[in-house]
Amino acid sequence: ANGAGYSQWHPKLPFIAFQSETVRQHFTSGESTKNYPFDIVSDLLLYDIEKNEVSNILRTKNKVETFMSWSPDGEYLYYATTDSIYKSAKDVDKIHFDIARIKFDATTKTFGAPEIMVNASKSDSSASGAKISPDGKYMLYRRAKYGSYMQTAKSADIFIMDLSTRESHALNEINSKDADSFHDWSSNGRWIMVESRRLDGNYARVFFAYFDKNGIAHKPFQLPRQNPWYDYYSMKCYNCSEFSTTPAEKQSFEIFDFMESNDIEKASFVSTIDSADANSSATKVDAQSGASQLNKKTKK
Repeated sequence: ANGAGYSQWHPKLPFIAFQSETVRQHFTSGESTKNYPFDIVSDLLLYDIEKNEVSNILRTKNKVETFMSWSPDGEYLYYATTDSIYKSAKDVDKIHFDIARIKFDATTKTFGAPEIMVNASKSDSSASGAKISPDGKYMLYRRAKYGSYMQTAKSADIFIMDLSTRESHALNEINSKDADSFHDWSSNGRWIMVESRRLDGNYARVFFAYFDKNGIAHKPFQLPRQNPWYDYYSMKCYNCSEFSTTPAEKQSFEIFDFMESNDIEKASFVSTIDSADANSSATKVDAQSGASQLNKKTKK
């Protein structure tokens, strides 16, 4: 199997949605965006923790699906999607993503038909990173000229959709002239976190903005530090920041040590497979038997 990443825990059940993708980076010399990562191929899969089983969420040969997230009630999976048009580096700025969602039936562990929520490609732009507010009323997402990652794209801005009316607008109270991306809601829906390169155009820092009960965002402020110059001197970027109601119980080195010291168990791939799965990188197909396995570390 190709790389697995951007996993999302189901909010109520022992399921993990993740993507299997082939990622590349496009480095530029004449654009303001210094480098740009993108998926050549990518599919969405579901891991059942208790049964140690992997199954397809979507089986598409000619589409890319990425950056998924669950609705707070766990009934929908939101994701970004586009046609697989990449042939060379010249195609990168032509890749336009839309945001879609699919209904999830937890009883049968199946998904419904895709429903487009943001048709950004219609206007030659791109949208990804849907995040639904805890009360289910709003959807945050990012929008740029092209692509899905957007963390280095100066055109990247944060947008919000009122899910009752399906109307969207840019959160100009939060956005800057540089890349604004990788956003999240606090557990009470009153705060928005966003990573932005507004300070120097090079490094992503975390900013917070209050979001009131009337749906209005307020002026953002940078993550407070005991040493206010910490981020200024740091040569590290924040990436995929998320709110948490509890502190991390394990250090990163403890997680890596656990992974290295425990045997890998093979998770059964329970979906019917065909050539589409192999072409989209979602599975590694055995040419003789047609059997498919994905290696997954189990939670001990």
